[in-house]
Amino acid sequence: MFVFIGDTNLGLQSKFAYPIAACKKKEKRGGWRKIGRGRRRRRRRRRRRRRRRRRRRRRRRRKKKKKNKNNNNNNNNNNNNNNNNNNSNNNNNNNKSTRKRRMRRRRVRRMKRRRGRKRRGEARSK
Repeated sequence: MFVFIGDTNLGLQSKFAYPIAACKKKEKRGGWRKIGRGRRRRRRRRRRRRRRRRRRRRRRRRKKKKKNKNNNNNNNNNNNNNNNNNNSNNNNNNNKSTRKRRMRRRRVRRMKRRRGRKRRGEARSK
């Protein structure tokens, strides 16, 4: 259903004829701008003539940042890093629990793997 919005003296009636639901959607996306009290006008965009083929973009995962242990440019990516010691073994307590958890997970995974192999030949890959 088309509704005409706009004053009669504007001479823009044809421009404002649109389906209401679509307009609401576009307003949310930022295509329509409200003017004054309740009238909406579409933003003009310059259009390119040439159609380009869309290439699918592969999402690149961010490379994990390397932890700076004992060197003096500490940019605060390490919880409690007392890094003024020159290349000694820096035994801080951060990351210990996660390490333990990781080891445990690895062990469990290994057990599962073995169990799977026992049960049905080489059925399990992991």
